[in-house]
Amino acid sequence: MSLINGIATDDPNAVLSPTDVFGSPVWQNVSVSGPAGTYPLNSKYYATASTADLVKTMVGGSAVVPRDPFATPGDINSASAPMLMVQMADGSLINAGLVADFFSHGYSLSMVRTMIDNEVANVAKGN
Repeated sequence: MSLINGIATDDPNAVLSPTDVFGSPVWQNVSVSGPAGTYPLNSKYYATASTADLVKTMVGGSAVVPRDPFATPGDINSASAPMLMVQMADGSLINAGLVADFFSHGYSLSMVRTMIDNEVANVAKGN
C-alpha cells in the first residue's frame, strides 16, 4: 500500500485535495514590491517548504531549490519569498507549487499521477 501523509493511495479513482496530500498550508502568500507599490502574486507558484519536500519525493527530485523570479540584473522589484523548485537529476527544475495544484481540480489520483509523469517528462525534454 502506498501512503501520502498517511492516506492510502492505491485506489486510482481516489480524489485527494491539496490539503489531504500536503497538509495546510500548501502555498505561501507572496507579494511583489517595487516603485509602483506592493501587489499579491499567484500563490500557486509558491509552495511551502513542506509541500516542496513532498513534491520532491513524488517526482524523484534531488533537491529543493529557491528561485527568485525577480533576481535579474536591473530588476527593481522583489518578491517577499522565493519560488521553491524541485531539481531533477538532469538539472531541470519543476515548480513545486504548480505540481501541488494538480490536486486542486477534483481529478482522480490516476489522472494526477499521469499529469505529474507528463510534467517530469516534458521538463526533462526542455519544454
